[in-house]
Amino acid sequence: MKKIEHVVFVESNLKGLEALSVAKQMGYHVSLLRSPKYRSLYSIEGADSILKNIDRIIEIPDSFAEQDLHQALQKLNEEEKIDILISLVEYCILPLSRAASKLKIPYTSAEAVENASNKFKCRQILKLSGVASIKYKKVSISGSEDANDLRQSFLQGALEIGLPVVIKPVRSAGSLFAAIIQNESDLDDYIKSYQEQDEICGVKKEDLANGGFLIEEYMQGEMYSVDIGVNLADRIIFGIGERKRLRENEVIELGTCMPANVSAEKYTIMGQYAIDVVNALGLDLGIFHLEIIYTSEGPRLLEANPRMFGGNGPILISKSANINIFEYLIKIHAQEICPKLPAGPGKCVVSRVFGKMEEKMHPALPLLAWKEKYRSSLISFSIDQKKLASTGKIKSNFDYIGAFQVQADNAKQATQIADDILQDLSTELGIKLTT
Repeated sequence: MKKIEHVVFVESNLKGLEALSVAKQMGYHVSLLRSPKYRSLYSIEGADSILKNIDRIIEIPDSFAEQDLHQALQKLNEEEKIDILISLVEYCILPLSRAASKLKIPYTSAEAVENASNKFKCRQILKLSGVASIKYKKVSISGSEDANDLRQSFLQGALEIGLPVVIKPVRSAGSLFAAIIQNESDLDDYIKSYQEQDEICGVKKEDLANGGFLIEEYMQGEMYSVDIGVNLADRIIFGIGERKRLRENEVIELGTCMPANVSAEKYTIMGQYAIDVVNALGLDLGIFHLEIIYTSEGPRLLEANPRMFGGNGPILISKSANINIFEYLIKIHAQEICPKLPAGPGKCVVSRVFGKMEEKMHPALPLLAWKEKYRSSLISFSIDQKKLASTGKIKSNFDYIGAFQVQADNAKQATQIADDILQDLSTELGIKLTT
């Protein structure tokens, strides 16, 4: 009789709850390692009914801390051998990879996760590997510099590369404190904003500065994402999405259309580029989310995430590829041969996140009676009442007040439906929204 394999999930998010359910349905013994500090990641109605079916839930002080992860995984592995280890939560990935490596539990290479997470190291590796990339320069700071010191360091790097440039911390997520610098005035504004804040979206400024800042060549072109599975010798392109960005600030992302409405040739070029990137970085086991700008010279990496597409990404991949992406995720981490992707096209899915374009507050949730006319196309819709009442004009990828996904037979139809939904919501709220 075949032994029931043990899969351990470290933390969860809203979509991760489905992954837990899928693992149970596939016949695995499922454990969840979590911390009470991050319960809000999946605090929704119905979460308890999913979690009660999990075989074991282990509470630890901090699931983002390597030492806590190491101790918990070591104890759990002694009690019941861990065959498969998975996390969908970005801040877990690096400490988890280090703990798994020390315990010899199969997981994504810790060195590869570091290569992808450290934006400076990532650029260095691409250059040394001969993978097409862009100009960049690292600026190291101690955190005690005054405005003039920062200005001199940043400006020197920016002028070496040539304005416009993008400045961002070497280690950050969600485009946290990344900015496009068109001129010296933009640089002064960036430095002022940095110095005025002790915390930025819950992250301490000294933590943000640790590792320094990266100044990169600004890339002109459309933005795409590639979701690629890596399992031994297999490289599986699960989907390529066309990304939507805020016109007034391209650092702020507004959604994805999947599959991207591009030619077969362009699709193939981006898929091969993604394979070249994961090979260069050494990403060896898992599903990874790459962001790319397609410049006049071809695709260039914007960011390599050593994790699966976040947010509602799993919905986009699953519906557009006609699969359940979590089944593939589990099979990949089990180092099993994955079935070929279905040949027939799925639906075109458009995902949108939205925020306010003006400083207006709305104390109550809207009635949303107009949603009925989109019932056949709307996959999901959510709006955060607290943020609706308290968050002003969007300034970062942490200022969204809601999200939704729609599906249609093609990109044009799905995009139009998404635009119409935002217009109806904006009219009801009396607030101009991101489009």
